[in-house]
Amino acid sequence: MSSRKEAPILQDGGELRLNPILNYHINIVIKTIQIKLLPDERQKEALIETFARFNDACNFASRIVFERNPDNKIFLQKIVYSEIREKFGLAAQLAIRAIAKVVETYKADKTSFHGFRDFGSIVYDQRTLSFKGMDRVSISTTNGRIRIPITIEKYCETPFERIRGQCDLVRKNKMFYLHGCR
Repeated sequence: MSSRKEAPILQDGGELRLNPILNYHINIVIKTIQIKLLPDERQKEALIETFARFNDACNFASRIVFERNPDNKIFLQKIVYSEIREKFGLAAQLAIRAIAKVVETYKADKTSFHGFRDFGSIVYDQRTLSFKGMDRVSISTTNGRIRIPITIEKYCETPFERIRGQCDLVRKNKMFYLHGCR
């Protein structure tokens, strides 16, 4: 029987965790910021095309994983990277992100084929997305980088340099959003 206690839940939704090795508490609170993109028609078309090609590339890589069962991301990258760049017209880092997305899904279940929807999220990082002040974002698409006006939640006053790691580009109700952690 273990003497391990459940971590107490904090009022703000975070959790206080005990590290048994170092015996100290860490307060983990992750907040997500939603940023609405305000693209013009040409930019919408570029985003829609990027979603389609990115997720087609994910489906292509997924077929390879399901049929050949490569051990890890690096091995899969060696098999499909060049073909994804050529066949789907993705920038180098978007091709890497597509491969990583596929590998992540197969970590949980290797027994069945994993298909990706046309508008499945795209993970962007600091190489494929950058904030240009408080009102614009520069984002990599299949048509090159484009600058898109943005609007953020009214109550959010977090500076963009505090957004950590990656942002997910999602399409919901024909609108485009970035979801990032702060």
